[in-house]
Order: sequence, then C-alpha cells, then structure tokens
Amino acid sequence: MTASPTMRDTTDADLLRDAVRQFVAEQCDEWRCLEWDRAHRYPKEVFDRIAALGWYGIGLPEDAGGAGGCASDLLVVAEELGRAFVRRSYRDLVPKRQ
Repeated sequence: MTASPTMRDTTDADLLRDAVRQFVAEQCDEWRCLEWDRAHRYPKEVFDRIAALGWYGIGLPEDAGGAGGCASDLLVVAEELGRAFVRRSYRDLVPKRQ
C-alpha cells in the first residue's frame, strides 16, 4: 500500500471496506458474535485470520513490520470490525423496554 500517511483514494478505501465487510459476514455474523459475548470468549482463529490479512499492521510503515497504508485505512478496518464486535454486543447489553 502506498499513500500519504493520512489519506487514501476513495476507491481504495471502498475496496478495503468491502473486503472487511465480506470477512465480517463470513466469519463474524451476528449470532456468532452474540455467542462469543455471552461466553466471554472470542475465538483465536478469527483474530489469527485478521492478522493474516495484515489488518493489525495497517497504518504502520512496511519497513517497521507493518502493512503500510494510512490513517484512513486504519479507520476503515476499525469501523467495520467494530460493527461486528461492538455494536452487536452493545445491542445485546442494552435493557429491553417492557
């Protein structure tokens, strides 16, 4: 990934967003996330797959062991993974109105 340290072309960001959304749909569907939350256990295999895709290193320079990219790439990944791991968990924790 080559770009300025702060911004990336919108098309590239859209492609990255689509890739993360596809991963979430295949690996972290709503019911799995709720099960993991209730069990207080998140499968290491899912996080190993995220690492294999290089998403933990986005925004860090390649010469420092990162995946390259820029701040907006990091935000795209965090936002989309957050939709899977946080929003669904939060919704399950909010008390239901009677």
